[in-house]
Amino acid sequence: MDKLGISAELKHEIKGKLLMSPEQEAHLAQIKEAFAHHVEWKYRRGQAEHGGDLFAHQELALIDMALDEIVDQYVYLQALRNRLVNSAKVESQKHTDPPQPKPGFDQLTRDRFPT
Repeated sequence: MDKLGISAELKHEIKGKLLMSPEQEAHLAQIKEAFAHHVEWKYRRGQAEHGGDLFAHQELALIDMALDEIVDQYVYLQALRNRLVNSAKVESQKHTDPPQPKPGFDQLTRDRFPT
């Protein structure tokens, strides 16, 4: 087991079958490196912006800050989704046979998350 509790067997193979290709391993390494850099940057930026010790905040204040981050994430994802949908509409007007989305997906999304 490594420090994350992942066994060598899980990391590499089970019953002789590789779980991930070398390309997937490289991709995972890139993700982990980018994440580590981003966490450090975000943490330090948050300290500069908000000051103080994160552990000194009251529990409810931490929850409120986390909820604010969730709202921000939703707004960013909705804006990106709208941009992609609008981009797809523009592209579909250029072609005579545009790709079709999964039946009902867009309607389901609109019903659950109205804009």
